[in-house]
Amino acid sequence: MIYVVSISIAGILQGFAWVAGEAFIRSVEAAEPMWLWRTAGGVLMVASHVVFAVNVWAMRPGGMLAATRPAPAVEVSA
Repeated sequence: MIYVVSISIAGILQGFAWVAGEAFIRSVEAAEPMWLWRTAGGVLMVASHVVFAVNVWAMRPGGMLAATRPAPAVEVSA
């Protein structure tokens, strides 16, 4: 959401600058404060993809998590 909202606000600011007839560079400068939020959102997305990949890798048959699973219960007859 951080990424989408910041990109949307930057686009709106650039659109207002273009409608007002300002120079292209002025529209880029108007969107500059949103770059930090876009970067933060992008970093969070990349981090979530890395976590997803690690989890998929860990859950493969014979993966890291295979050794930590409890052994199946053995019934003992009395």
